[in-house]
Amino acid sequence: FQTRVRRNIKLAECPSFGKSIFAYAPTCHGAEDYAALAREVLGEAPTVEHLGGPVAAILEATGSMPALAAALPLLADGGTILLLGYYDELRLPYMPLFFTQARLLAAREWAPGDLLRCRDLIATGALDVAGLLTHAMPVRRVAEAYETALHDPECLKLVLEWEA
Repeated sequence: FQTRVRRNIKLAECPSFGKSIFAYAPTCHGAEDYAALAREVLGEAPTVEHLGGPVAAILEATGSMPALAAALPLLADGGTILLLGYYDELRLPYMPLFFTQARLLAAREWAPGDLLRCRDLIATGALDVAGLLTHAMPVRRVAEAYETALHDPECLKLVLEWEA
């Protein structure tokens, strides 16, 4: 694919507010880039014929109810819809769900123990997060650190370094 999604603080912030990038900051570079990527990947909307038959599952991660509603005709009988995005409310046409006897599953962000497991994986080196930590500043420069974290598009994650 030719489309590149630029680093953008709004992309990192939107999950904290329980929203997709399209609901949280629809005019930011991240939203524009993801929309361009979707257009490039999908071209025209897929049909059952394009896919060679109905699909067993739809994984929805955009937070877009119109996108999910448009995909419902692709779902096979007894198929599963897994919601991975962030939604203020669900607004879906009921009849396609009813006729396919679709299963609707929602994934939550964290389960008990997830944070400790992540900490342990990082500590043992099993999970490498170095590529996500793009900036570091001493805590005495906290005002500058927040300015960088909120406004520098190259900053994915900034670590405040606590000094002894």
